[in-house]
Amino acid sequence: MTESLQKSRTWFMIRSKCDVSDQTVSHPEVFISRHPKNNYIAEMAKLGENILLIKETGYLSDQDLVDVLHYLDIYISRYFEKPKGIFFLLDIKDLKGADSEARKRYIDYLKNSDIIVSMVLYNLSTLFKFSYKLTKRLHLLNDRLHAVDTYPQAIGLIQKRIARKHNPTVSGSCRDHLPEPGLFPPVSKRNTIAETMVTEMKLFLFNFINRLNGAGTEHYVEELLRQIQFINWYAEGYDPPDSNIYKHPSFRKVIDAIGFIKSEIDALLNERAEAELTLRESEAKYRQLVAHAKAGILEYDYATNRIIDVNDYFLQITEYSKDELLSINPLEILTEESRNLFLERLKQLMSGVKISQDIDYEFVTRSGMKKWVLFNTYIFYENDLPQKANVVITDITKLKSQQQHQMDQFPSADFNN
Repeated sequence: MTESLQKSRTWFMIRSKCDVSDQTVSHPEVFISRHPKNNYIAEMAKLGENILLIKETGYLSDQDLVDVLHYLDIYISRYFEKPKGIFFLLDIKDLKGADSEARKRYIDYLKNSDIIVSMVLYNLSTLFKFSYKLTKRLHLLNDRLHAVDTYPQAIGLIQKRIARKHNPTVSGSCRDHLPEPGLFPPVSKRNTIAETMVTEMKLFLFNFINRLNGAGTEHYVEELLRQIQFINWYAEGYDPPDSNIYKHPSFRKVIDAIGFIKSEIDALLNERAEAELTLRESEAKYRQLVAHAKAGILEYDYATNRIIDVNDYFLQITEYSKDELLSINPLEILTEESRNLFLERLKQLMSGVKISQDIDYEFVTRSGMKKWVLFNTYIFYENDLPQKANVVITDITKLKSQQQHQMDQFPSADFNN
């Protein structure tokens, strides 16, 4: 262990209990970069049953991140009884920065990990606070990444989330399984994002300037803002114009920080653009599949009790036009027995009772013919209440007719088994 590391060891490496939470600290270990030119160090320890404490020091490169994530996987499998549902608590006071590939890999790790419930950062520098705000502004990791000022605040936040996780009125609800809204907003919103970044950057600069000591710093404010005006937020890269501002070492660091943040914005917007393209392609394929599927498909809205979309095959089954089906109460075309069955299932659904996804209904076509259909329903919830449903419908009229014929021939037989 290096002499500098020995001097700077964080509290959880040398103590067995947390004064804030009164939980036991165990299994302290240290990861040190194996690359000679790198100075990244990660100290870690287990707190209680499901909290992982980490203190990061130095500059994080992508090659170090690959190594430390592998190290963390081994550490977690070794010391955590349940290697899922873990809260990460990171002190990044002495983390000097991270390269763009490492930042992207970190975001991917947090988004895709089935181990982490939440990651809470504390002791953030001004630059990392800006980067954190940017990540939240772009709706990345909304429910997984959090930042606070101090360790007691971090512990308090984790304790609240643990309480929420074990409270059946808050956690484990149907809404926890819904996708995050607005994860991939339309490309048209990117201009608004860029304008927001300009405002955030100006606030960052003013905060930085206010922290500087020494006379004459105000002289550079307008020059710094002029630098901002040269940033092309709709193209990659940052090429600052020549200026006497570079004569001041502290402000040279600010210009470097602007380039750092601009590269991060570029990377995130490019990632979003790729995701939006993938999403549009997926939506196009889905629409084509729905339109030509050999099964009826409809979307139902529980708030209005209306069908809000149908495919052509369902129109063929019912003999109604799309405009007719979207304008009427769907209960009107069900037979009385099926209507009562639907209302009973709806009552159970609204009271929180779990119901089967599959159910048979009988309805009357536009020409007056009675048909049987099998509904396979996937329900979307919000605040534990059903909001919408996607339904796949199969015409089982012939099957029902065959079953009835067999029942008429063999009345004592059980054709349901």
